[in-house]
Formats: sequence, C-alpha cells, structure tokens
Amino acid sequence: MSLAGLGLQGITVSPRFIFGVNGAVRNNLHLIEEHKLLYTAGHNVVVYSTDEKNQYFLPGQEGTEKITAIAVSASKRYLAVCEKTTKVEGGGLVTIYDINSQKKKQTLPDPDVDNREYNSREFLSAAFSWKDENKFIVTLTGQPDW
Repeated sequence: MSLAGLGLQGITVSPRFIFGVNGAVRNNLHLIEEHKLLYTAGHNVVVYSTDEKNQYFLPGQEGTEKITAIAVSASKRYLAVCEKTTKVEGGGLVTIYDINSQKKKQTLPDPDVDNREYNSREFLSAAFSWKDENKFIVTLTGQPDW
C-alpha cells in the first residue's frame, strides 16, 4: 500500500528495530565489542547494542536479492557483505563497510571497471587477511565462475 494514497505524501518510513535472524546466511552472528552483536536479519545487517538496547542497520544494496554471507575482520573494524544479484548474468556484489563509522568503503567488483568475463550472480563467502585486513580480502563466487 502506498503512503501517498493515505494522504501522507513526502513521508518516509525507516526501520527502528528489526527482530529475527536470517539463518540461511553463513557466519551470521558476530560479537564485535563486549556489548555489541552483529547479525543478519532479512536483507539487512544489524548491529545491536545490548547495554543501550538500540540498533543500527546496514541495508542490502539495491538490485540484490539477498545477503548470502558476511565476514568480519580480525580487528572487528571491517565488515564484508556478500550478496546475490537479481541480474540474469553477472553482478554479484561484496560491499565492505567500516563498522565503527557505518560507512561504505568499497564495492567489489568495482562498478567502474569492465567486468564482461565475470558471470556469477552471487558471492558465497569472504575472508579478510589476518595481517593486512585493510588491503586484502578473499572471495568465492558461485556458478558458473566458481
């Protein structure tokens, strides 16, 4: 139902609290600080503060179907979100966030680079380097590229 049909033009709806966990996502629960949990719920990554009882959200990218896996760096500073795209050929995404600032750092593959040889619709897994987590990440795509 459209909010405009109710006479509420110009009003936006944004989530304040999300309940549940997406159990289909690999590695979907992380303790990132003593009182902060990071997990997936639907097409969102949620960071929940157990002492303050509040959440913030990192929504999935537009044009993607679902989150397939998440990875947190050893220092718990960076987050990689693997997603499956809605495109028929190619276009799976990995989005890297700085957890502390909640800002997107990079999207893989780079949208400015020609990726004609890349046909996978999804990224299945990711892992940050233990030594240089801000420089290296390993990813695994799905079929047909594997």
